[in-house]
Amino acid sequence: MNASLWRHGAVALALALAPAALAAQATPVSGTLTLQQAMEAARRNNPDFLQTANDVRAAHANVRQARMDLLPTANASTSFGYTAVKSREDGLAELRGKVPAVA
Repeated sequence: MNASLWRHGAVALALALAPAALAAQATPVSGTLTLQQAMEAARRNNPDFLQTANDVRAAHANVRQARMDLLPTANASTSFGYTAVKSREDGLAELRGKVPAVA
C-alpha cells in the first residue's frame, strides 16, 4: 500500500508541474540557442569533430597533390662552355714533343 501511495503521489506531482514546464519551453528566453547555433558550438568545441575535420582537409590536400602529379611538367636549363682552340701548328708541335718520331 505504501508503494502504491508513493506512485500516485509521484504521478500527481508530475501532472501538477507539467503545465509549468510546458509553458517554460513554449516561451523563448533570451540566451537560448537555436538548433543551428547549438550545432555550430558543438563543432567548434568537440575535439573528435575537429580531428575528423582536420583529417578531411588533409585527405583533400592529398587528392589535389595526386591530381597535380598527373599534369605535365616543363623544365628548362641553360649552360655555357668555352674551349680554347689551339692552332694546328701548336697541336702538332706538342704532339711531336711527346710522341717519339717514327723512322
